[in-house]
Amino acid sequence: MLKNMPNQQNISYAKSLSEVKTGWTKVLRERYFRWYNRALKKSGGKQYANFIKAIQRRALNNVPEDERAYFESLSSESMNQQVDLMKDVKMPVGPGANYTIKDVEKAYAENKENANFANGENFFRASLCISCHSIKGVGGNSGPELTQVGTRFSIKDIAEAIVNPTKTVSDRYRNTIYHLKNGNTITGRPVEEIDDDIIVSVKAFSPDITSKIKRSDIINT
Repeated sequence: MLKNMPNQQNISYAKSLSEVKTGWTKVLRERYFRWYNRALKKSGGKQYANFIKAIQRRALNNVPEDERAYFESLSSESMNQQVDLMKDVKMPVGPGANYTIKDVEKAYAENKENANFANGENFFRASLCISCHSIKGVGGNSGPELTQVGTRFSIKDIAEAIVNPTKTVSDRYRNTIYHLKNGNTITGRPVEEIDDDIIVSVKAFSPDITSKIKRSDIINT
């Protein structure tokens, strides 16, 4: 996790450079905007990606309009490329029954002294939990980070979250259904507000895929 933390000094430089309007060459701009796709792969917390993208937008405002699309593509070309999280994953063998919360608690009590962490990691990947959750900086960010979950919640709480994952969802991760004047609906998680626009993440497995909704077009949520 520490290895994948963003470099604060580099972010400070990027923010300062986003305000510079003169002195750019094509080579310098290419180097600068390619930095963003590396930065967006770092593990910097829930609002980190939004912060980096906000700096990027300011920098793009200083790019000549006829070149803006090119440099925007440079900064986002690797945004959705991740480490192959499914590499060497083996499909787990299920218990052949629907577990209850008590079943999970019992299984934990009986096996905690001889826990197979490699098997647990494989299941975490194979069941696609890793697409939305991260542990030690590896995984998705559309769900809560789970590195220290065992120190913050009881086994019963964790079991309930596994067995009934939709029973309790934090406002930070809850989807909203936007009903629009044109009759369409958009479902997703609001990630940013810009003037009259709400930016909504519409795919949990690909949180960078967004839709822009104008407040004036919303009937209700």
